Amino acid sequence: MTEPPPDLADKPLGELNDLEIASLTQQLKESEAAARPLVGTLEPLDHLAQEYQPHTPYRKKVARLQEDGWTGIRRARGDGDCWYR
Repeated sequence: MTEPPPDLADKPLGELNDLEIASLTQQLKESEAAARPLVGTLEPLDHLAQEYQPHTPYRKKVARLQEDGWTGIRRARGDGDCWYR
């Protein structure tokens, strides 16, 4: 796909044609792909637990995962297809 003109991002979406919108969408996907991998590196479950306040249901679920023998998580890029990964 060809690169859109630099001023294309400055135009209101209502003024863009279908090809221009598709081009901008592709650029956004490519920039996100360059910034984050599809699936991240293995992280300890403690990192996930620290994202929640103590004594919350989520913290308890992470503790349960650890009790069941899980040791880590891999984060998926939230691009709409992350559920499939």
